[in-house]
Amino acid sequence: MQKVLDFLQKEQKFFGRPTPREALELHRYLVANVANLQAPDLASQLKENRAYSKPVASYLMDFVMPVQRDNDVSETSLHRSLSRSSSQVTPVLSISLSRGSRGFIPTECEIPVPAELEGRIGVDLFLDAVSPNSALARSPSPLSAVFKQSLSVLGLKSRLPRGAVDPLLGFALAIEEGYPDTHYHCKLHAADVTHRLVAILQHSGIASALVEEDWVTGLGMLIAGAVHNYRHPQVTNGFLVHQEDEVALTYNDTAVSENFGLCESRKILRDLGIRGAVFPNDPNKHRWRRFINTLTSAVLATDMAQHFDILGKFMALVLEDFKLQSIRPRDRWKAMSSEQRTVTLQIAIKVANIGHNSLPIHLSKLWLKRLQDEYFEQGDREARAGMRVSALMDRRKPGVFSRHPQVGFFEVIAIPLFNAWSKGFPQCECLNDKVLQNYEFWKSFPQ
Repeated sequence: MQKVLDFLQKEQKFFGRPTPREALELHRYLVANVANLQAPDLASQLKENRAYSKPVASYLMDFVMPVQRDNDVSETSLHRSLSRSSSQVTPVLSISLSRGSRGFIPTECEIPVPAELEGRIGVDLFLDAVSPNSALARSPSPLSAVFKQSLSVLGLKSRLPRGAVDPLLGFALAIEEGYPDTHYHCKLHAADVTHRLVAILQHSGIASALVEEDWVTGLGMLIAGAVHNYRHPQVTNGFLVHQEDEVALTYNDTAVSENFGLCESRKILRDLGIRGAVFPNDPNKHRWRRFINTLTSAVLATDMAQHFDILGKFMALVLEDFKLQSIRPRDRWKAMSSEQRTVTLQIAIKVANIGHNSLPIHLSKLWLKRLQDEYFEQGDREARAGMRVSALMDRRKPGVFSRHPQVGFFEVIAIPLFNAWSKGFPQCECLNDKVLQNYEFWKSFPQ
């Protein structure tokens, strides 16, 4: 896009066209459509390339486009079964999860942080949060421990009003109660993603800039990490949409679990009086609105249906801004426009969200095994309802913990995402290096 803009400037200089007004209109059009300029037509590419088997192609399409898909490439058995059967599955989000207690406000000492993790939470990009040897996994409240330590790592404790920390810790505990204990989308995942997000902000230099000029955004990102999968049903959005779950209808099939978790989280913020505790002198709600906008933008960015739009926008607005790229990486945040900052934070949480792909392979495999177990549980539900089981969710066949699905996921999702982030913030290059190492592992993994 930058090359197009440079060309227009040269044309105007020598030929007087486009006129300033025409150039402005063209510029606005380009900026408004940067995502479309960068976003791939994944359905067409998978269809033409034929690099992946039909189940793997279907899985990849379901992962990033759970509702609108090319039927020739990506129609899942769930689509087909619903078209020929009126059987319904018991609603998931609408009845199966209860809301955690909201009345308890702890003191800091009531949330223990393992001593060996005090200098690593929010810092160590390769922290173990999942193995039996993990101090965080053995913690009674792993998410709350990460949240508590991150308040210090991000410099928020020194910026928050007196008396605001304890209500925020009460909020973290209430959120933690809303996460399952097992499988992939669980409280350990929330702790892992929140920790990694803080570490990414630290290593990129964004965190230090936020402490200086905009701690409200820093708090919004911390809470976004904590709540991004709150009350997750441990089934896919596509499953909820196609069974017409009550919550899918509520959010018109759009980012169903993300919107649901965000809404429920905001109710807890309200019920615990977080706005008054954190922003006591904000009569016009200016800070509160900035906080909510950051929180909403970040959480909804974790919906993989928006993946290519967000990644494309980051590439066009940030990576192709040559003036921005000429600035020292640690100073780039301060030079960014509001729009560039928003998409940068969205990419940061996306990297954190699938960051298990950048862990040492023995840890990455543990997370993937949890994800496969969760998918198999969904497949079991589909089978019990008389449906054909969705791609890679039939426990009688290879699941996502196998070579071809992983190679496809790395090539289509993980490698482009981590590569883009490391280009924007080379301080995080080690994440991209580990992703490439893990990709090579899966390429040679016995099928």
